[in-house]
Amino acid sequence: MYCQKPKKYTVSLIGHRHVEHHGEIADRLSFVLRDLLKKHPFIEFLIGRNGEFDEIAAAEIKRQKRVLGEERCCLTLVLPYPVANVRDYEQYYDDIVYPNDARLHYKRAILKRNEWMVDTCDLLVAYVENNSGNAYKICLSAQNKGIPILII
Repeated sequence: MYCQKPKKYTVSLIGHRHVEHHGEIADRLSFVLRDLLKKHPFIEFLIGRNGEFDEIAAAEIKRQKRVLGEERCCLTLVLPYPVANVRDYEQYYDDIVYPNDARLHYKRAILKRNEWMVDTCDLLVAYVENNSGNAYKICLSAQNKGIPILII
């Protein structure tokens, strides 16, 4: 189960673990995804699974795939370490990658995974409401590396 990646444009999605206004964030994300999919023939979306924003974003990407066509994008789950229920994820995501050394402490593994997502993407789409936490730190890292950031 691997994505076909013709002329891919890679978008990483990062956000706070908790989301205050689910519907509003989903609507904003829907607009952004439609716009991106109009501009690029194929997009690989990289996403984690560590909070509400990740769940909202994955569901919205799946919805856009149904509307605009499965061949337009790929939803890749980026896991920081092996997990017991990976088979459940294999049915939902198009691809699953593990960019880290499995021997990392789990908190360090999440940070390293997020850094990899920034280093791999052409665009970072972020849900950041305050100037603290890992999502904020990842945005700073992307900014320092010259990666374009779209804040939702």
